[in-house]
Amino acid sequence: MKTRIMLIMILVATMVTSSYAQGREWRGDSHRDDSRFERSLTYKQKMTISQISRESYQASKPLKAKLQKLEARHQSLIHKNRPNPKKINANIREMEQIKDRLARIEKKSRMNILSILSKRQQQLYLEYERRHNQPIGPNKRHERKAGFLVFGY
Repeated sequence: MKTRIMLIMILVATMVTSSYAQGREWRGDSHRDDSRFERSLTYKQKMTISQISRESYQASKPLKAKLQKLEARHQSLIHKNRPNPKKINANIREMEQIKDRLARIEKKSRMNILSILSKRQQQLYLEYERRHNQPIGPNKRHERKAGFLVFGY
């Protein structure tokens, strides 16, 4: 009886230490799907995906910087003593154009990645994307009503 308990304790301790050593939580492998997708890729696919991501980043970096400047300008236009609606609307249109170009770059990158994957790898990639695009934790937006903190879901 004591030997069984000792064996079980050793087994549990080994599982916990190996799971922590591999960077996973004890309550389950939260990155199992991610690693499954990454393990399914060949070396050539990994290099191609890396190249696609790099090109996408390089194409979107100046657009993101310009968008950031336009957003700052938008704030200054709105908070003037006498805001000019024509300038505000022109700035908004320019921001929309840049956001549209950024979305096109992102979608093109995603389509290029999906085009080099097999059907099974595409399924794993979509699961991988779904997990990574989920918000971390509950929605933190809230408002105060009648002295109570109410979360806006």
